[in-house]
Amino acid sequence: MNRADLDEKERFQAIEQYREDLKLNVDEHGFIRKLSKETGVPETTLSMIYDVQSIRQLLKVARMQLEEEPSAYIIVGTKGLPDEERVHLVVKATDMGWSGRTTLKVKSVLKNMEAEVRSLILEEKSRLPHNVIVAVAELEDPETQVAVIDYIQTHKLNAELALKFIERVKEGELITEAKVVDEAEEVLKEIRNVYDTVRGWGVNQYKILGLRWGEAVELFNKIKEKMRELTVMRYD
Repeated sequence: MNRADLDEKERFQAIEQYREDLKLNVDEHGFIRKLSKETGVPETTLSMIYDVQSIRQLLKVARMQLEEEPSAYIIVGTKGLPDEERVHLVVKATDMGWSGRTTLKVKSVLKNMEAEVRSLILEEKSRLPHNVIVAVAELEDPETQVAVIDYIQTHKLNAELALKFIERVKEGELITEAKVVDEAEEVLKEIRNVYDTVRGWGVNQYKILGLRWGEAVELFNKIKEKMRELTVMRYD
């Protein structure tokens, strides 16, 4: 049981064998204390080991599909949330490649959020990065948190845009106004991509459009000017 070369599964099997030999039931009050006294393994270590195994079992029951086995550090980092939410957070943390420390940080902010907000963050389709989740938690009003999460997910904002959006909301900007700015940034990005592509076209590609070279240049110059206007536009 104390061999250094055992992996997590093998160590648990060894501890379980010892528990069974001692005829200790996991449902028995104080079994961790008794097992610790008999084995010399600290109670905190045994509690962590059995907690990790219980969440692994819940993952199997829930049939959560994971490409890789979640680490014990991630599972430990979710402790303090209801079991169902822990399972979802373990899956999310593993899928997103979070460390145990990052998972613990997310868990800490989730604990102070309303159940409705936690549900939005932990749902399967949510891909919010951990720094965005932490930023959302800094918005004190749950209704605002829900509105912000919904907008970020609906518009598929990356982490950088999401954080900018949250900062504007924190500064008191109405979400509807912030939406316009975010949407403008997304549109501008797409227009830049189109402009860069069209600028490299040959004469034949313009003929397919039914445009002469001069007309095409004039059209996209107008788009470019409009882009400039939108870039400098600010709210009073």
